[in-house]
Amino acid sequence: MEADWIAIQDKNPLIVKIVEKYASYWEETVITSIHRKKTTDSGVHEDWRGIDIRANDKPHNCVIETVSEMNSYFQRKDGKLVAIAHGDGANFHVHIQTPIDGEDGMKKKYEPKKTAIKAGEITVSASAIGGLLLLFGVDPQIITFLTPIALGIYKAIVNYIKNR
Repeated sequence: MEADWIAIQDKNPLIVKIVEKYASYWEETVITSIHRKKTTDSGVHEDWRGIDIRANDKPHNCVIETVSEMNSYFQRKDGKLVAIAHGDGANFHVHIQTPIDGEDGMKKKYEPKKTAIKAGEITVSASAIGGLLLLFGVDPQIITFLTPIALGIYKAIVNYIKNR
């Protein structure tokens, strides 16, 4: 897997930017698949245009929110998504994929933004909030509802501190 990660940095720098942005939301990111030999799927892994990332170890609603943010940030000209969360149970994962023509298939060029506060701190806090609520016996359905609200409050506080 490590050799594939090194290889894809030259073969598809765009997918590396997308994966690094996704990883910035989490304390830990585990890539489960990069390059595959010929398969019956669309061929994105065979062409070094697809990466799978473990998501079954994170709160489902936080993964869905992160994927949505990724698709808002990285927009393809063909309207397809760069990030898809799918699978059930132990197979729940995020699939990242890029257009055949790489950066040319995107609506704009993407350069990493330099910020004092990393997005990972915010999302890890969302996970921590969900974990704390679970510890106090809050029903998981309610946690799904409460975590984004708590995250919004946390982001407002962080922005206030950052801008004062």
